[in-house]
Amino acid sequence: MGFVADPANCLNTGGDYNLDGIGNDRPNATARNVNASHDQWANGFNLPDTFFTSPCLGCVGNLGRNTFVGPAFWAADMSIFKDFNFSERVRLQFRAEAFNVFNHTNFQLPGANFARKNGIDALNFGQAGGTFNPRNVQFGFKLTY
Repeated sequence: MGFVADPANCLNTGGDYNLDGIGNDRPNATARNVNASHDQWANGFNLPDTFFTSPCLGCVGNLGRNTFVGPAFWAADMSIFKDFNFSERVRLQFRAEAFNVFNHTNFQLPGANFARKNGIDALNFGQAGGTFNPRNVQFGFKLTY
């Protein structure tokens, strides 16, 4: 199974703390939830070494679901249209569209792009897996007749 359990000495060298035969149990954590700042998503959490501890042998860790909430996504899109009528049937429309017009950096979740950044033992734990697209502007014409 990849772990060694010694109940007499309360020793566990794997991840199966509750001894159910599955080695992906949750550890104990010193906080109930972590609301990371924008800088923490960019640079990593840099949590203290004592943030996670192993639960006692046969116990379930207290780290709950969604303890680490992902970075917020914020984008503003804008568009401008202007119609030019050349006749009753012919019309030309100019379009200008901007996506993420304020160029706000939006981070991807850790582990995005197949990078292993979710493991609590990784040096870059909690660091964003990348960024979404920056500002994008496009122009176009539409002729209807």
